[in-house]
Amino acid sequence: EGEVYDLVIVYFVLHWVGRSQLLKSLAEIDRVTEGAGYVIIGDFLPNSPCKEPYHHRPGLWTYTTDYSAILVATGMFTRVARLTFDHETRALRGDIPERGRCTCDLLRKESAFR
Repeated sequence: EGEVYDLVIVYFVLHWVGRSQLLKSLAEIDRVTEGAGYVIIGDFLPNSPCKEPYHHRPGLWTYTTDYSAILVATGMFTRVARLTFDHETRALRGDIPERGRCTCDLLRKESAFR
């Protein structure tokens, strides 16, 4: 508690977070990111929010959406860069079908919100 960081990395975590905890998780990411700090978010990138059964374990679900867009929509973060890549091959491409498309986004927290 009370710790802040100039770089927070959240890589393939948020799709596991239950929807009842998502906003709390994003608020915690905001809280621990120093004013004018950076957040890297890597996760799946569907066209719209999805609830998917986890294929390795029946009864378990994952939730995919454009998580960085939620932080950007607050006005407190700006997207600096976005890379899209294929989940299977890890190839950096922009023409990946929705089911295998992933993103790695670099966000900057706006210093006005320090």
